[in-house]
Amino acid sequence: MRAMRPALLLLTAACLGAAPAASEITVDGRTIRVALDGADGLAFTAADGRLLGTLRAPAPLGHLPEIDVVHAERDLYLHARLPRGAGAVELVGRFDGERVVPVYAGMTGPQGDGERAERLRVDGAGVLRYQTSPGVARCDGDDVLFPALYDPRQGRFRGVTIAPPDGAPLAASPTPPAGARGRPLGMFRFVAASTMKGDEGRADRLGAPRELEDGRADTTWIEGRSGASRGAFVTARSRAPGRRVVGLRLTRASTTEPGLKRVVLLVGGERFRVALPPSESAWVPLPAPVAAECVSIVIDEAAPDGRGDTGIAEAAIFTDLDGPDAAASLARAIVDGAPGGDALAEALSSLGGRGVAAARAAL
Repeated sequence: MRAMRPALLLLTAACLGAAPAASEITVDGRTIRVALDGADGLAFTAADGRLLGTLRAPAPLGHLPEIDVVHAERDLYLHARLPRGAGAVELVGRFDGERVVPVYAGMTGPQGDGERAERLRVDGAGVLRYQTSPGVARCDGDDVLFPALYDPRQGRFRGVTIAPPDGAPLAASPTPPAGARGRPLGMFRFVAASTMKGDEGRADRLGAPRELEDGRADTTWIEGRSGASRGAFVTARSRAPGRRVVGLRLTRASTTEPGLKRVVLLVGGERFRVALPPSESAWVPLPAPVAAECVSIVIDEAAPDGRGDTGIAEAAIFTDLDGPDAAASLARAIVDGAPGGDALAEALSSLGGRGVAAARAAL
């Protein structure tokens, strides 16, 4: 949240209806004059006329933007934002009591073909720049990608990790629960990853982590922020709405041992914090089936190898259909007109003769 949003005290314009050329803001009891400095700049002047500093924009401003005064622990920032199309021209300066030092100048909002967007957040935690991409988000709506926080001591942005949400502790086991199928019917598909090997820190180079559901332990989703895996996530969405998730099976990436130690699972509206056993596979049965159309797996703790990689080879999501009577359950759901009929029919056909027999019985 922004600590303070002062009203701009607009000075008299040169003529009626013209945009004002200067304004005043109050910063910790001090009056600072803000004026346009050429086509693409803002000049900050003290009450005695002393120039405190200038901020240059990546595009002509045209008129004065609104300016927020934001307190972040020991630091104070001046945040100017001027809407421009689907985005905005944004400038941030750090005021140390004597000078306004440039921190950020850029065009936020969609970039290029719209597959990524530049974002800026200035609040009590500081100045955070990050990216977003359409469809890449956790189940709780969090869509922050490649976050970088401004370090006022070093005068630069540094990549940071953001802790995942907390959840109820849940036990995992190397042993599958009684009656568990080897592979799920595929009611969920992984559609998004917050980072992956080779993404070069660009949200428009992310793709669906299909490696997690191809049934092969030698293909792996590897997060791309070497040594900073905490907070990285993958998200799967349901192909047949209305299903209930009963558990997951996670298979570590053998090339990144010792790999994962703890994850947070976002299953519909539920949150679980899971410590993983040191085995290759970990079974995570939920305490009760959860109605969900979205499942996210968020890395909470990892013990990376020398390369700093953390990965998952397989992530299987089991629903209420993945039981000993899977064929009969699928056939009944199709006959009853359950949502996601195409996905249900595909799963039933994958069962071969058992599926055909179940379909005949249901009909």
